[in-house]
Amino acid sequence: MPKRKSTRNNKNTLKKKVNKFKFGFKQIIIEVLTGLLTTFVLAWLTNQGYLPDTVTRVINIILIIMNILLIKSMLSWGVFYTIGWLIGSVIFFEIGLLGTWDIILYIVLPVAVLIVRLFIAVKRSVAA
Repeated sequence: MPKRKSTRNNKNTLKKKVNKFKFGFKQIIIEVLTGLLTTFVLAWLTNQGYLPDTVTRVINIILIIMNILLIKSMLSWGVFYTIGWLIGSVIFFEIGLLGTWDIILYIVLPVAVLIVRLFIAVKRSVAA
């Protein structure tokens, strides 16, 4: 007779998934707010003449590298973390804090990663 999972284990599993979802949601909030703050501060410092254009370009290159690293890290995100991230991204898009390029980075790529994971899971279950 197969063993039934206890209700306690199911509650712990659900709690872990909810925590991962919350963490992903918090991370998108931190990511967007940090990006906005960086953009505003950088623009203000440049407009006031406190930063030369070359320093601004170097900072922009660093920010691009950070986005590339973010994209690379998406491959290791869990499903519930990614779903929390996506919901937060959609909310920020709806209130106008994310633009078109942000949508590609924050919504399209994580959805693509989820789809690839789904195909891999289906392929593994069929092969098993």
